[in-house]
Amino acid sequence: SVLAIAQSIYAQLPVNLPQPVGFFLTVFEILKLVAVIQFCMAMRQACEEADLIESTQSWTLTRNLFLWIYVVPFGLFYLAACVTMLTGGSFHFNLGPAGLLLIPVFLVPLIHFFMSTSRMKREAETPSLDAPLPT
Repeated sequence: SVLAIAQSIYAQLPVNLPQPVGFFLTVFEILKLVAVIQFCMAMRQACEEADLIESTQSWTLTRNLFLWIYVVPFGLFYLAACVTMLTGGSFHFNLGPAGLLLIPVFLVPLIHFFMSTSRMKREAETPSLDAPLPT
């Protein structure tokens, strides 16, 4: 998290990145994508161990949405950028105005992430029928 904040601050500065720094930041982007998937898997496992069936299924879907909408396309994009940096070329990708049509697609995993969180909280607060009654 601290590195991500530092990266965001650095990205606001009007400076050209040296190639080694740019390469490191691109690899860091890949690691951030992996971290999101790992977080979703950890939440899914926690729900599974707590027998929160609905939440387990929800976190599985959240993980899959992040995987296919963020990790695969951006992962390939960042890998191509890394290869280009290593070979000394330049990498440019322009979707043009059509790229704006992707914004709703990129919102889906984020919205479902918060839905999974809310679902897990609600399901965890609901008393289980198998739990012993207080005496």
